[in-house]
Amino acid sequence: DMFDTRKKFVFLSILIIGILTLTQIVYSENSQVSEQKKFLISLESREFIPKQQSTAEITTKLNELYNKHVLIQLDYIPSNEEKKNLESQGINLIAYLPNYAWFAKISEQNIKDVSGIRYISEIQTNDKISSYILKKGIVPKGIVDKNNIKIVVVFFDDTKESEITSIISKYGSGKNMFGNVWEITLNKLQLTSFANEDIVQWIENLPPEPTDSLDVVRARIHANEVQAPPYDLHGNGYVAAMWEVGGSVYAHSDYASRIIAEPDGAPDSAHATQVAGVILGDGTRSSSCGGSSQQWRGIATQAGVVSYDTT
Repeated sequence: DMFDTRKKFVFLSILIIGILTLTQIVYSENSQVSEQKKFLISLESREFIPKQQSTAEITTKLNELYNKHVLIQLDYIPSNEEKKNLESQGINLIAYLPNYAWFAKISEQNIKDVSGIRYISEIQTNDKISSYILKKGIVPKGIVDKNNIKIVVVFFDDTKESEITSIISKYGSGKNMFGNVWEITLNKLQLTSFANEDIVQWIENLPPEPTDSLDVVRARIHANEVQAPPYDLHGNGYVAAMWEVGGSVYAHSDYASRIIAEPDGAPDSAHATQVAGVILGDGTRSSSCGGSSQQWRGIATQAGVVSYDTT
């Protein structure tokens, strides 16, 4: 009996050790998978986990891609001070991409300190064009004639307007929509070549015509419910602060009495006015514009607003 008990004890000991070992293996594998997912880059076009590059590979890529916009991934999220340090070396981070990645511009050659960089590459053409265009083509609104199309193009933030207009003149014509976003007309056969221009960040179809649908949005986000009893929440006592490209809000009758200040004296902006209406317009003009009473009111209909130009 004692012998059998010892055998059982040994067997249980081996079983427990086996379970613990297996648990450690599974935990280790899960940790590795979790660490990999940490560096998953999510673009509009695709998702991928880039392989950690060697110091030699990174150095070579930095020199190959000098004076170009690139896709770069770090193994950390830099502070503002660390971003300035990278920029002083010739790596200007422009736009963040999940996870740990950026669109960046390389402005120096022979960068010495490559610590913290785990991956760098050129930006692929298909990563610059919306998947809708690639799969289904240009929407009818963007077809000018059998040869020419209109598209919306986002240029990198560090691009000068003179560079933008110079590139546009090579392909066709364009007009600025706002900021670094332009509407471009060009030959449809030149779309890929245009996307390959270094200063082009993103290309998409023209947006659909605007429609009066704030009443639909209100229903979807349940704004009507929180404004009704027992909640009665209308934004009273709260102030929205707005920063807009190109100007501040116009004193629209839907919210004019609740404009607290326009500190920088910026010119009126149509887009700022529209956004302010979505945030806090009370729908005063709905009836006179063909809707029912207060149909197109905003969300916080008793809130105030302070409006700034982004500059």
